[in-house]
Amino acid sequence: MKAIEKLESQEMKEQQSNKAGLTPAQRLLSDLWDEHVRDEFATKDAAAALDTMVPVAYVNHVPVLTGGVGHDQVKEFYSKHFIPKHPAGYGNRANFSNNWLRPAGG
Repeated sequence: MKAIEKLESQEMKEQQSNKAGLTPAQRLLSDLWDEHVRDEFATKDAAAALDTMVPVAYVNHVPVLTGGVGHDQVKEFYSKHFIPKHPAGYGNRANFSNNWLRPAGG
């Protein structure tokens, strides 16, 4: 358990370091993205992930024609299809990054 806590602490330090050059608006968006990804892949909480989205959210996975439009459809898609079907480790930090949020040269 201590190894996991140490890893999480290191990840948090790296996140804070990566966010040092962001504007407050960029930092807010980055934090929201981190929360969204955590809700999807770590806690696997569809309702919490939906809370990080705009009020009239939509998800459109074009290659497989899945998703939903509006709160109810997105909630159903997330809770019954998207989140429960992820393989273990799918959403770890190595697979997802918010580096695209940082300004060029940052």
